[in-house]
Amino acid sequence: MRYLALFLLLFPAVAIAQRPDLDRRDLWMLKWNPLTLLGYSSIQVGGEYFFSSNKSLHLELGYITPLFPEAALSYSDIHGFRFKINPRYYFRKLFFGPELHCSAVDYQELRDYASTFTPDGHGGFYPDDPRSYNIDVKQNAVCLNLLAGVQFLRKKRMGVEFFGGVGARYVTTVFYNEPVGLTEAVVVGDVGPGSLLLKYPGDKTKLNICLGMRFIFRMSPSVLPSR
Repeated sequence: MRYLALFLLLFPAVAIAQRPDLDRRDLWMLKWNPLTLLGYSSIQVGGEYFFSSNKSLHLELGYITPLFPEAALSYSDIHGFRFKINPRYYFRKLFFGPELHCSAVDYQELRDYASTFTPDGHGGFYPDDPRSYNIDVKQNAVCLNLLAGVQFLRKKRMGVEFFGGVGARYVTTVFYNEPVGLTEAVVVGDVGPGSLLLKYPGDKTKLNICLGMRFIFRMSPSVLPSR
């Protein structure tokens, strides 16, 4: 949280010190965020169109698919999509605006389950000999964030932007094909990295914090300062 606060305090001073407002009218941009290769990795691209020098619309679409070996992770066979829409208002290099971020993902997660009964049929929970099962998981999420960022455009076609924001995230998680008559075996005191990846069925709303960057390719060769 302190890094986000520092980012939001420092980037306005950096941006305002740049050259005058740019004439971005009818400008198209293609964008790529390298951070989409982390976590639920995705093939993801975005675009931004300027209706005027200080108003634009950013759209982003990604296909979630494994791009790197997942041997150390508890999930596999992951696929899904992401979608973002972000109307923006610019003041020189600074931009502000709400962002709607939707995602839907399906994957398999390896989890341990054990019998809830003793061999003679009496009740009890004895997870001494759990067995691992691949559980099909479907997870949908909707995030509404308030973003702020800074965009740097050069005389050539390339550029970069940095952004951060806070908002709320609503997540729905559903498990399929759980083993019948078994209970998940959770090791008491297990707080290792693997346990942090586990999801549980149900709905929840939580705070969402985002930080990121995007590389920019402008569809027109130059952007001149407005007069």
